[in-house]
Amino acid sequence: EPEKTSLEFEKFFNRLLATTYAKDVKNVVCVIDNLDRINPEDALKIWSTLQIFVESNNLKKSKSRKSDVWIIVPYDESGLRLLWDKNGEKQTGEKSLCSKSFFDKSFQLRIEVPKMLFEGWENYADKIIHDSLENSFSEDQMSCVLEMLKRGRVSISDAPSPREIKTYVNQVGFLYPLHKGNASLESLCFYIDLKYLKSKSADEIKKGLLDRSILSENKVLGFVKEKTDIEKELCAILFNVNGEKGMELLIEDPVLNALNERNEEKLQKLVRNHEHAVKIFVENILAENKYDCKNYMHLLMKTFEGKLEDDLLRFVVRNCDQICNQMDKIASVDDLCA
Repeated sequence: EPEKTSLEFEKFFNRLLATTYAKDVKNVVCVIDNLDRINPEDALKIWSTLQIFVESNNLKKSKSRKSDVWIIVPYDESGLRLLWDKNGEKQTGEKSLCSKSFFDKSFQLRIEVPKMLFEGWENYADKIIHDSLENSFSEDQMSCVLEMLKRGRVSISDAPSPREIKTYVNQVGFLYPLHKGNASLESLCFYIDLKYLKSKSADEIKKGLLDRSILSENKVLGFVKEKTDIEKELCAILFNVNGEKGMELLIEDPVLNALNERNEEKLQKLVRNHEHAVKIFVENILAENKYDCKNYMHLLMKTFEGKLEDDLLRFVVRNCDQICNQMDKIASVDDLCA
């Protein structure tokens, strides 16, 4: 079925008004909801079609209108603003602020509703946790789930909504049996809070682990670090492997990039933040002769300062001829540059 035109919508709207007035209704309120929750292109099309006859001036001219007609559009300002600005940027190729024009033109009156303070949320969360988990979790475990949710809040006004609490508890119940062999309940709750309540993507969590910014969540980590190696266990959850392998997967690409770029500073930073994992990874690539390691010998020796002497020595013995040829090439380049 083809899309309805503005004219067709207007005729249908006028019929609705006529039917409403026939029931002796004095004022009409029309609510257009969820514009900020549907596909951006569809939202723009819908509003473009509707606004022609729901704007104030057009409503005043409507022959079907016998009294006040109020059009209410509940919306999340950041979502709707992004929708219009992205569309403007797509059309012009430049950063757009067309949302301001949209808001000014479309809405005669705007009312901001502050975020609700969900008082008593801890009691509500405790009830949801017991209702959902009491058949498979001990009392201590359920207390831990609640404590981790409380510690994840950044301020007294950062109360999770009922929907967020249910999401958190459901994810704990679903994911803990899958990961309990490689991660503690505390680490899993921390991961779920980051991903589902703070909306951090897997890539953002990986970045936070690499630069250790994620470990600044002091309220959480003060509780967690007493019981667990959270860094390793977050990697286990992210990559669905054991902690050692997870750490290796976390640092693999950054280490290889640093080696390929001959970036000693970047490699040193990785060693400072994740020395054990980087050392194991380098030991493995030396043992298996991966990634043409002879090209990295000088950088590895300088970075690890004797911490890999046995592994480097074994590698040199196995690949003596190739390394000598490589050193000859380096010497030749130095001669040319002298």
